Amino acid sequence: MFTCGGESSEQIANSTTTNAAIKGPQQLVASIPIATMETSIPALSLYQEEIKTVLTSKRPVVLMEKKAYTQPKMLLAQELALANPEFVRDIYYKETGQALHNEITGIRQLTNQEVLDFQLNLPATDCYRVEMYNYFYNATALAIVDVKNRRVLGVNHLPAIAPEDNKRIEDLAAKIAIHYPEVAEQLNTSVGVFPSDYKRSIQDSKCERTRHYCVAVVFEKENKKLWVIVDVNDWMVIGWQWIENETKDRPVVVSQRTIQNAFVMEDYCNKDNQLKKKDWAITYTLTSSDGLEIKNVKFKGKEVVHSAKLVDWHVSYTFNDGFGYSDAIGCPMYSAAAVVAFSAPEIINIEGGGFALIQDFRSPVWPLACNYRYQNRYEFYPDGSFRITGVNLGIGCGAGGQYRPVFRIDMGSTNEDFAHWDGQNWKTWDIEHWHLQDEQSAYTPEGYLYKISTNAGGYFMEPGKRQFGDGGRGDNAYTYITVKNEGQGEGELDMPTFGECCNTDYHQGPETFMNPAEKLAGKELIIWYVPQMYNDNEKGQEYCWAAVEVNDMGKATFKTWQGVIGPKFIPFNK
Repeated sequence: MFTCGGESSEQIANSTTTNAAIKGPQQLVASIPIATMETSIPALSLYQEEIKTVLTSKRPVVLMEKKAYTQPKMLLAQELALANPEFVRDIYYKETGQALHNEITGIRQLTNQEVLDFQLNLPATDCYRVEMYNYFYNATALAIVDVKNRRVLGVNHLPAIAPEDNKRIEDLAAKIAIHYPEVAEQLNTSVGVFPSDYKRSIQDSKCERTRHYCVAVVFEKENKKLWVIVDVNDWMVIGWQWIENETKDRPVVVSQRTIQNAFVMEDYCNKDNQLKKKDWAITYTLTSSDGLEIKNVKFKGKEVVHSAKLVDWHVSYTFNDGFGYSDAIGCPMYSAAAVVAFSAPEIINIEGGGFALIQDFRSPVWPLACNYRYQNRYEFYPDGSFRITGVNLGIGCGAGGQYRPVFRIDMGSTNEDFAHWDGQNWKTWDIEHWHLQDEQSAYTPEGYLYKISTNAGGYFMEPGKRQFGDGGRGDNAYTYITVKNEGQGEGELDMPTFGECCNTDYHQGPETFMNPAEKLAGKELIIWYVPQMYNDNEKGQEYCWAAVEVNDMGKATFKTWQGVIGPKFIPFNK
């Protein structure tokens, strides 16, 4: 072995919020379906058809365009490389034998210096470098070929490395970029514009989070440069950024991560956004490490939730006692969050005439081992009911993980009572206390376990027990009620981490606010809700899990099995 060189698109839904797109130097863009792009760009359609044909052939490797083979020796070098078992070892998926999208991206003669570096003792005119990229594994295979003696001198596999761009890829990337309305608007034209450069590096993929092959298409206008990041796997624009004052001494690095982070930080982090939909008015903020917080939630003009947020995810593992994490979720920069947001919140319609506000958080290389993906999901319904949930999409450090999200819910009333159903009657709590929902818990005929009430009415609480139709397996939740003491914190401010990660009993953090236990009567109360879920990778029983599969274009796609936990709140009037 020798060394011959360096090493889910997300939908952005901001149309239903009052916050406009970023006005600054960078912006994410809404994706355009690839079928739409194929209609507009015939060359892309032909390329896609070629991939499909090659995937059904005996050798699933897309070759370069015929005009790219400028020397007969290039063809010979390619054939010798493709005949080498080590060079083509990964062209099929090891698990199923499915053909993967592999592509010859470059063939060139070695330089004299490279011949010296590799100590080949051959003339450079006989030595060729053949490069093949595997879109599924995001890996590049390099072969050094001696065409005179018809032999492969060595093969090097470079994981997590994108290749150098060839002209077909660059031309398609440029066409994709110009066909995006947001890019055309920045250039103030949609025709007659040509890139000045293409940024690429074999040392670092431009799409760190998706681990896709990306190209930065660079346009020049008025002494400024517009970088447009194009995802070559999905043929879509990730985003753009204007660059000024770049010099050789001060190079600028633009990537998927830098654009996404700037977008989220500027528009959503520690900044109030307003959502008005149907009879609901909601303020929401992406916090540093307490997820997406909803505030001043009003239904038909009346405040029903002062604040709700997901403070922490506690993660422990049955295969190793005491092993686990306390995961904070939040902003991607300048925060203590371990699992970060890199897209805008999404608003979707749901069954029952309601809608959901969702924020996605991911570890950098999810779904690889010991990486996590969580969601805040708030659901709002036309009858004034709402549900506060946490979603877990795995995979963590393996099966047998137990996850406990810690919710803090402040209904906002100043004179509240809390009660739980004992099987016969509502039993009002006198002092700060906690209660476990378990197999012995009794529910009202409607399925309620708790209620929080004021003089005018209040809300019943309905914990998850497999009844919501989202695949949930029950909350098995600890519920804590504490008095809100102004000026003493108690979770109102951002909490980097809270409680122990791996405790299996009620010691999850909120109990620290009960020492000593205060009387509850007539006070403003805080509901702490800590449900529990296990992930599962058993075939046909997957839960809180994710897997990588091969799609019909020979590329990687993620399949997820969500785990959802959290209570529903149903209004009542006295």
